[in-house]
Amino acid sequence: MLKFIVSLTASVTTQAKANHFFVFFTWFYVCELAFASFCKMDNSSEEVSFISH
Repeated sequence: MLKFIVSLTASVTTQAKANHFFVFFTWFYVCELAFASFCKMDNSSEEVSFISH
């Protein structure tokens, strides 16, 4: 999974070198997904429910 994310990010960065916002948004989306799954495992999803509008 990590190799897929790294290769995907590399291809995105190569294809859109000037589009830094898209790269940032992609990483932010991945990090938010990981954070959400971690909070679900931690059973504290109600504390961060305001993140998913």
